[in-house]
Amino acid sequence: MNEMIKIQHLVCILTLFLTTVISNSAQSSNNDKVLAAVGEIKITESEFLERFELTPQFGSHRKRLIDISKLDFLYTLIAEKLWALEAKNENLDQEKSYQTAVNSIEKMFVRDALYRTEILDKINISDEEFIDGKLKYSVDLFINFIFTEQKNDIDKLYNLLESGIPFDTLLSVRPELSEQIEPIKVSFGDMQEYIEDSLYKLKPNNYTSPIDAPEGWYIFYLKDKLAKLNMSQADITEINKKVESIIRKRKESEFYTKFMAEFFKDKKVDADGNLVAALANKAAQIFEDKFKNFNKAESDLIRLEAEDVLNLFDYFGEDELKKPFIKFEVNPISLEQFIRELIFDGFYTEFKSKEQIRYLVDSRIRKYIRMELLAREGLKRGLNFLPEVKHNLKMWQDNYLFSISTNQLQDTVSVSDSLVKNYYNQLYSENKTPTLVNVAEILTDSLEIVNFVLKEVENGTGFKELARDFNKREWTKSTDGEYGFFPVNLHGEIGRIAAEMNIGEVYGPIKVKEGYSIIKLLDKKEAESLPPSRSFEEVKNDLKTEITNEVIFKDRVMKTVSLANQHGITINYDALKKVEVTNLSSFGIRNLGFGGKITAVPIIAPFSNWVPIWMESQKELP
Repeated sequence: MNEMIKIQHLVCILTLFLTTVISNSAQSSNNDKVLAAVGEIKITESEFLERFELTPQFGSHRKRLIDISKLDFLYTLIAEKLWALEAKNENLDQEKSYQTAVNSIEKMFVRDALYRTEILDKINISDEEFIDGKLKYSVDLFINFIFTEQKNDIDKLYNLLESGIPFDTLLSVRPELSEQIEPIKVSFGDMQEYIEDSLYKLKPNNYTSPIDAPEGWYIFYLKDKLAKLNMSQADITEINKKVESIIRKRKESEFYTKFMAEFFKDKKVDADGNLVAALANKAAQIFEDKFKNFNKAESDLIRLEAEDVLNLFDYFGEDELKKPFIKFEVNPISLEQFIRELIFDGFYTEFKSKEQIRYLVDSRIRKYIRMELLAREGLKRGLNFLPEVKHNLKMWQDNYLFSISTNQLQDTVSVSDSLVKNYYNQLYSENKTPTLVNVAEILTDSLEIVNFVLKEVENGTGFKELARDFNKREWTKSTDGEYGFFPVNLHGEIGRIAAEMNIGEVYGPIKVKEGYSIIKLLDKKEAESLPPSRSFEEVKNDLKTEITNEVIFKDRVMKTVSLANQHGITINYDALKKVEVTNLSSFGIRNLGFGGKITAVPIIAPFSNWVPIWMESQKELP
């Protein structure tokens, strides 16, 4: 891999509906040390480890910087908790947007707990099953097949084989021959279990009776079987893991299918047909306007944004919004609640016609009803009181409160034209600029793409090559994600983080309004002479953005200092130093039971700039 690419994260996919091992093991321990106390909130070693290991860190790939990374991250978590306390003091936890987010996330974790209870916890692999799996895995099968969609056709072919016509002769005149000029290699786990069992029972040069599959009918012919020989102890260990994983996944699928069929067999919940039609028509109109106004490519997905909620609310009016939309017998879901949760979960499409949008709305309603029924079952069982559910929910609650509270700063900053003009005159009179950076960015709203991109970069794929395929930032598509040089205070968190990076480093994801941003620092210039003078009108808007971002950031720093002094902070530096972490941080996606994805931990950008000022303020206290 190019030495200039210093990746700060080892991408790890968290699968099989995990509950983070670090969290569970630490919570079960009575020795979970408190690393910091922020007012009434405690930051424990378990939470710190969980968040640190699954959040991108500056310099974490360089061992000598780990202690600095740990300290900076703890300060970042402290700031998050301080702003969460401030949000509660200002009753921001009573806002509907916050309550929608928290309720939705709670239901996700409750469904996940139900999945573990009803499916994962019931999986048991007997010695006989494991031995049988190992025996099958130790042999590779080489097969051919004949396929038809109709039962009558496959029966005729089978009768021909039974009459003595060789399989190869029959296959030679079949269209499926082109797919299997050479016999197809099959290993344990490659095919559905009932088909696989039939194949492993065959002897070479024998064929199966007709086998029914979802897509049609097959007759399989076993050309040969070869044992895997000369395996090392490492090979055997790896095989054991793979065999266990295959059997576990099969049992998981079996229990899932059985549970879903049993759970939903007697449940019927309807939606208000008139409101469904009205919602679909209005959504289609909003999407149509978005396609026109934003000039998106045909393949681009368009999503309803938070501001579209107001559009929908204005359209329906207060009385309509209060009406039962999903008609549960107990606690029906109002139209307002459904719209809020729909937007939070993400509602997007590449379709344009009203018929397609109506179909999309109908399918989302059906999905919502299924998910709501599962969540209500979990809540009825009290799964929301499980320690791991409460732990995960609290972590996300604090992060949402932090985001809501800090975002309010933007509404308090007003930059006058005269201030911008003074800044302009100062820049050009001194003939200097702030630090300039040039980044390439991949913007996406898909966690799967975030995961794929980080893995590909780690494997050496060019960042701009990936940006060409995956970047959704309209104005940088023509430059493969490259911004061009800009002051570090121009693009919010992207500029601020780029200022701390080394050239060639990749960092992300950064949570931004449009989704998730991954950046690579292409170049950096410290304060230098400005290019030939540009008029005030040419640069006015950019300069206003720079000043606004700078003011917001300074206000955020000073407010954090004020909150730290108000609530009080204690830090156990000795305990923090003893916390053992890896020197490669990770990014994880958590796939939740019954569907749904979320980042393994809340993403938070580094923020420790407030600490030196806070420390100075502590010296001044009597």
